[in-house]
Amino acid sequence: MAGADEYDVELLNENDGFSSSIIFSIAQDQQGFLWFGTAYDGVLRYDGKNVVNYRREQPQPFYIPHNNSGNLAIDHDGDIWVGGWGSGLTHMSPALHQAENFVYDRADLASVSDAYVQSVFVDADNDIWVGTLTSGLNLFNRATKTFTRFPGSVISSEGTSSVRIWDMLQTSPDEIWIGSDNGLNKVRKSTLTFEYYRPSTSTKPDAENKVRHLLATDDGRIVLGTHDGVTLFNPQTRKFMRLYAENEETLGPVQALLKTHFDQYWVSSGYGVYSFTLQDPVLRKVPLNFDDSCAQALFEDRQNNIWLSCEGQGIYKISRQTSFKLINDPRLRRDSRLKATYSVLVRDDENVLFGTSSAGILNWHKPTNTISDFANVDAMQDLSVHRMAIAPNGTLWFTNKTHLYYLTEDGKPVKYEPPQGACIRSYSPRLSICTLPHKENSGLPHALAFS
Repeated sequence: MAGADEYDVELLNENDGFSSSIIFSIAQDQQGFLWFGTAYDGVLRYDGKNVVNYRREQPQPFYIPHNNSGNLAIDHDGDIWVGGWGSGLTHMSPALHQAENFVYDRADLASVSDAYVQSVFVDADNDIWVGTLTSGLNLFNRATKTFTRFPGSVISSEGTSSVRIWDMLQTSPDEIWIGSDNGLNKVRKSTLTFEYYRPSTSTKPDAENKVRHLLATDDGRIVLGTHDGVTLFNPQTRKFMRLYAENEETLGPVQALLKTHFDQYWVSSGYGVYSFTLQDPVLRKVPLNFDDSCAQALFEDRQNNIWLSCEGQGIYKISRQTSFKLINDPRLRRDSRLKATYSVLVRDDENVLFGTSSAGILNWHKPTNTISDFANVDAMQDLSVHRMAIAPNGTLWFTNKTHLYYLTEDGKPVKYEPPQGACIRSYSPRLSICTLPHKENSGLPHALAFS
């Protein structure tokens, strides 16, 4: 497909408010904000235009205890959990404008077991797991604000096979996988017992057994990013398969793993960014057309932008160029409701939305080739849909001839009335610009432009 391997790239750096390029983790909250955990400059929050820096030296918006705050996780309530390199675990509540720090206390066995937190993981039950540099795994109790410690460097089912915990991944309600400095572990949450798997048969710790990152695949396998390249693990057969680049080399230490919306698995390393597919498990260089040997964290947001942090350069925003193909489908031609279509919006790989002249919003499900009503728009006096857009928090916004609407989770359109004076007519006679009152929990974008 033409353009399938071409990307638009935008570099953001200190000129855009990003005070650090050493970023170890990236996450997106329910409102669409992007959060960046840095090595030396605290936590950054980005709204698409402005950066807010949460640092030890700055009490506003609120104080965090340590600027080395590279490991982030967002829980089901939208709160940020920060693994600090020397400060333990920090719980940030943007809604309440406050943070709480949980520090290592040698005399308190219910405290977090290490001041150096390597990884933070939120499971399906909204429980917080903490992996440390030198003291194994912890499970946080929200009610008592205490930690259950699991011993490290054991193989007797009560703890992890190493004291260093790099990453965690949940594949079922009862199974959480753990990447450690000495192989892959699995903990059953119902019994809190551990099982152990080693990519390398070596009896000594080696680079292949240092499992730094974990990622689930669509076919039930697990991608392991190790200290010596990429390995695929099949939990059913318990077999490991190493992946190699076209030159039959490994990639060395893996910095991050990512599953993209276009079914490629991306890997960042000191050799740059590589990709593979399950159908073609060969590591191939991603043609980004810049020096990406500095590649670190990888993340894809809900608008399908890929973010790559690069030490010394900044943060790259990468979008895959779209190639066009004529869809000459008889089913689309026969449906009279689509003869006058004002707007088209791709929801995902399987669904396309059509804003029509008199039938509201229709959804085309490509695998089954069916067309159905997407929204209950009977309450609208005018059933024409002229423009559609998806906000960063996933909300669908659309307009008819006279009003702006957003769609609730149950598919009902709600007319939005901007505050008085919020909208101005631009130089274009058909375009209005509305600056909206942005609140952290409102889910509204900062501004909307519509005809």
